[in-house]
Amino acid sequence: MPPIDKYPSESVITITDLLHILKIHKVAIISVALFCCIFAACFALSRPVIYNISGTFKDKGKSKSGLSTLSQLLISGANETEGEALATIKSRKLMEKLIYRRGLQGLLIKMEPRFDLLGSIPENILVEYAHFISLKKPILPDHPPSLWLQDVAYNDEISKVFTLHFINEEFFEVYDENNRKIGKHEWGRKVTGKDYAFTVMKKSSEPLAGTQWYLELMPLHRVSEDLLAALSIQADQNDRNLLHIKLQHSNRHVGTEILNSMMLIYQEHIRQEQKRISQEQIAYLEKRQQEMGAKLRQMMVSHAKNMSSDISTSGFFNSLKAIEFYSANQTHYQQKLYDIELAIRRLSHAQQENCAFYDLQGDPGVINQSLAEIRALKQQSDALDIALKNAYPSGNHHFHDSFTEQLLDLEQAKRLSIEATCLLRSLESGQSQPTIDLLVNDSKFAVQAWQDKLLVAQNDMDSCFSEEERTDKALALKTAKENFVSYLKNLIHLFDVQEKVIQERLAFQQSPQNEFQGIDIATSKELYISYTRMLNEVQGLIRQLDFMIEQLKNPNFEVTSMSGIQNDFVTNEMISKASQIVQAIKDQNNRSAKEMERLKEQLDVQKDFLRQHLNQAAMLHKLKEQLIKEKIVSLQSVTLGLLRQQISILDKHMQEYMAIRLNDLKQETNLIVQHQEQLRKEMKDLPNKWVEERLIDQQLLINQKMVEEITSLVESKNLTSNLEILQSYPQDFAVPPLHPKSPRSLLYAAFGAFTGAFITFTFFIIKSTVSGIRVSPSNLKANDLHLSGHLTPKASNDSNENLMDQDLDVLRRMIAYMTNSSQSQIGQSLLLLNGAGIDYSYHLAKLLTKLGQKVVLIPICFKATSQGYGTGLIQYLQGEIEEPMITSQGSYDCIYEGGVSRFAVELIGSHRFKNLLEQLVQRYDWVLVVSDAMPASGQSDLLIKIFDHVAVNLTNESLSDLKTYMPYKEHLADKKRVTFIFSPAES
Repeated sequence: MPPIDKYPSESVITITDLLHILKIHKVAIISVALFCCIFAACFALSRPVIYNISGTFKDKGKSKSGLSTLSQLLISGANETEGEALATIKSRKLMEKLIYRRGLQGLLIKMEPRFDLLGSIPENILVEYAHFISLKKPILPDHPPSLWLQDVAYNDEISKVFTLHFINEEFFEVYDENNRKIGKHEWGRKVTGKDYAFTVMKKSSEPLAGTQWYLELMPLHRVSEDLLAALSIQADQNDRNLLHIKLQHSNRHVGTEILNSMMLIYQEHIRQEQKRISQEQIAYLEKRQQEMGAKLRQMMVSHAKNMSSDISTSGFFNSLKAIEFYSANQTHYQQKLYDIELAIRRLSHAQQENCAFYDLQGDPGVINQSLAEIRALKQQSDALDIALKNAYPSGNHHFHDSFTEQLLDLEQAKRLSIEATCLLRSLESGQSQPTIDLLVNDSKFAVQAWQDKLLVAQNDMDSCFSEEERTDKALALKTAKENFVSYLKNLIHLFDVQEKVIQERLAFQQSPQNEFQGIDIATSKELYISYTRMLNEVQGLIRQLDFMIEQLKNPNFEVTSMSGIQNDFVTNEMISKASQIVQAIKDQNNRSAKEMERLKEQLDVQKDFLRQHLNQAAMLHKLKEQLIKEKIVSLQSVTLGLLRQQISILDKHMQEYMAIRLNDLKQETNLIVQHQEQLRKEMKDLPNKWVEERLIDQQLLINQKMVEEITSLVESKNLTSNLEILQSYPQDFAVPPLHPKSPRSLLYAAFGAFTGAFITFTFFIIKSTVSGIRVSPSNLKANDLHLSGHLTPKASNDSNENLMDQDLDVLRRMIAYMTNSSQSQIGQSLLLLNGAGIDYSYHLAKLLTKLGQKVVLIPICFKATSQGYGTGLIQYLQGEIEEPMITSQGSYDCIYEGGVSRFAVELIGSHRFKNLLEQLVQRYDWVLVVSDAMPASGQSDLLIKIFDHVAVNLTNESLSDLKTYMPYKEHLADKKRVTFIFSPAES
């Protein structure tokens, strides 16, 4: 069995229980309801008669939020609207006007005897009747006042009471609250005191002589609070500008006059307020114009002083013109700086790398011309270099013979250049001259002569005595040094050229040429052309001679054909002789055979002579060809050197030009930067002046726009406000209502009856809940407790009649609920708590045996009336016998108590009973244990923990008595099941 405290133990009250409480206490509830009904109706009827006076005001005036003063919060609801309207109306000024105009600070009542036992009840009954039948005429008579007060003035905080005694129709006497006479006055005349003043006015023809009147002067705040408490304002649902104003007053005519006066006063108030606001706006506009004018005048005077000083210095009247001028110059100079920077970078790039083409404004004309010449010279030099390489096909090159000599010349040129450079530095720095052996010892250079000249000039200067002579000698020494420096610079340049020429000869495998020294490129080109022509002529002659020699070897060759070839004199003579012999041979008719043979021999001899001559001539021409070729090669070598020198000169000139150009560009950059800096210094004050001018222009524009906008805004707002205020007027003046406000006595009576019945019924519910609600089938089901049904008195064990169908159905339902348990034992135990109900255990045991169940019945009441007194369960529990006696009752067995004991609960809870119960559960299907313990007793609390299931008899128990059984709800039942049976009390 699970722990009990883990399950809920709350109880639920059903509607049936409430109806049962209502049924029991219905008399008390009806009595209280009737009393409350009568009391509420009397309360409603006893209230003063009040008239609801209403009027409509069309409010078109605007407040600061753009909505009307009374309607700006109407959107939020009726309550907030009423509060805002009252907050506007209850101002002291407005209320004083209304109260003073209507004389509301004074209360004037005629003192006369009246029967006032029932108060306003009769009048309210008539009013209720009039509203019920919708009467179209006043049901209550009007009581117009004979007198009324005017021009009441009273400023004290406590009410002041007076009594008026009319002596006649014209005069009356005034008495204070202590019945002391203050004075005699006439109606229509102002009565003035220390802190008060009022005027009594006659309103009807009612006789006043001998009458007494009660007069009370009330404080202003009290009258305002009473008036505001009776006032309400609501906006119309269709038109938010229509305000429905309601006033509750005891006199319908007076209340109507008050409400109409209030609307008229409020109309005057909003018009005066709008007029005041317009005057304030116009005053503000004039003030703003004066302030802006003064500020603008001050700014313009200050700016005029600054302009007078600027014109004398810069010459610009307008700072914008000066800014545009300086900005244009700055832009121009900045663009020029960018161009110069680009030119510097391109020149620097051209200095570092060999460029074939250069494109930039100003420089390309010079640089590109030099580059074009260098390209042309390089092409010529490359062609000559190739030609020189091919001039010695056999490898017999003079360069190899002169290689060592050229290396020595290169080393000597370098040393000479170093010595000349050291000497030049010493002369320029004024230091002592270094040791220079090569330059001094070489007679080709005039270094020694220059040194001797400098030494002579120095000695002459040192030997001078007069200052003037010394100055002349110093000038001569300086001139000599300058000339010597120039000579050394030129000498260093020659050494550099010589070094470069030798390096180029070594690089291009050229030997030094002694011929054609000192010629230029143009002369070398002319000589090259001449030598080429001569070579062509010699080569042509050699070809002719070789052809003639080859032809002479042919016997059929006609020698006479050689006469057409231009030859020298000897060759022509020999050809002429051979031709004559050939002619003689052809004349065979006139010649003999011997002559013919002789002529042929002569011809052969002549041909041999001619062949030898031609061979010798060919050899001579070949020697001439070789000489010309050598001259051409020498000329080509010299020309190649000249081209290299020309390229070097052009390259150096271009580098010098680039360096000079770079220096010029840098100097130009510095000048432009300096000029820009000067311009910036002149421009640094221009922004302030420009800002000052813009501020003045802006201020002028702002002043103009502001004045225009404010004027337009004020005028448009005033026109709109005046137009809307003209539309603010009382649309519907208040008229006196026919009947007072309904007391609603029937509604109050119904509410009182309901309240009394509800309070009384609630009281009895609370009382029943505290004392305990009686158990019923409905609240058992509501609390999820199982109910088997209701037993009749005939179900008792003492009844000899058979069970009724109703009782049998109850027992069957209980058995079905118990046998549906998830118990896994062979048998189960069931505790029957009969309490004050009848005992039905015998019938239950018989019914179980009908189901084929083996049943044992154990009563544990231990009373004197118990059967089997003498031997039985109690003797076993007390240890007197080993086992109780089991008596057979036919279909079931029974173990009787065997005696009486006050400690039945303790005996049942002992180990001997538990052992007996375990044995019986093994032998029987059901062990029925019957106890007469009450369901709410402590005995039952202990017993239900021992047995598997419990069946509880209910008679007059309450829900609080079943608190112990709440954890065993039907939907929580697992092993232990608890069921309830309603049964009548045992007689």
